[in-house]
Amino acid sequence: MFRPPDDSMMRRTSGLRRALLVLALLCVSWLAFGPLFGWSPVTPGFHCENTQHAIMLFRDPPGLPLQKASVEAAFQRLQASVGLQFTSPVRFVLCDSWSDFVRFTPWLRISHGVGAITLPIGLLTYVTPTVRNRGDLLDFMSHEAAHTLLYQHASIRNRLEMERQGWFVEGVAVHFGNPGSYPSWPELARLGSTDPVVNTIDAEANQNRRSPGDVSYRYSTYGHFVDYLVTSFGEDRFRLFVAEYVNNPRAYRDDFQRVFGVQFQQAARTFADLLSERR
Repeated sequence: MFRPPDDSMMRRTSGLRRALLVLALLCVSWLAFGPLFGWSPVTPGFHCENTQHAIMLFRDPPGLPLQKASVEAAFQRLQASVGLQFTSPVRFVLCDSWSDFVRFTPWLRISHGVGAITLPIGLLTYVTPTVRNRGDLLDFMSHEAAHTLLYQHASIRNRLEMERQGWFVEGVAVHFGNPGSYPSWPELARLGSTDPVVNTIDAEANQNRRSPGDVSYRYSTYGHFVDYLVTSFGEDRFRLFVAEYVNNPRAYRDDFQRVFGVQFQQAARTFADLLSERR
């Protein structure tokens, strides 16, 4: 026997439909204007340019202040230097205003001194207005592309572990991406003594306290330490270590000693001594 739906069932159905409609509108809003914008197939107000290894979203005007060929050439060099291949293009969103950056990344609290940031989960790079139209934009993009290149070859769990080991994940990005954005070797030698250099590199042995020095000092230290490893032990051994590291960053001390033939902290001390000699 057929029974018409009662009022309570109709109210529940109507309420469910409204909830689904609100959820759908919220998702569309997030895709087109909010934190999912970088992955959205619809990007109102932004143009898109692609190369083999990059997807770049930007407003026009001011347009893309780079030649696509230059971007592709930089990323090809990065692959050869690090010894890894991009598994998919690096996605960039170039923000002309801090309001854009804030609406795309509402969960972040980034100072206006930051040039760019790459999300280890999601693998999306946001370029801030600080460097959006500067002459070294490609250098910062190469820095962030180095992060993505490493992350693409690591599990999400390993990416988060890598975030704790700035000497590697930032050292690779600085050395192969934008070394000129940070203090040079002579400038770094004047900034710190042996102990802060070692503690900056080997923060875990420093009881996981924050590495001494400001961001510029730390990143410069990391970058020059990676340069020391490449120069002292050779590109092939360094690329071998990279391959081992992305598979298991927790075992980096054992892998470091096996690949380079010296303990990690001893290498940091030797590097610090070299800096001291050049003061």
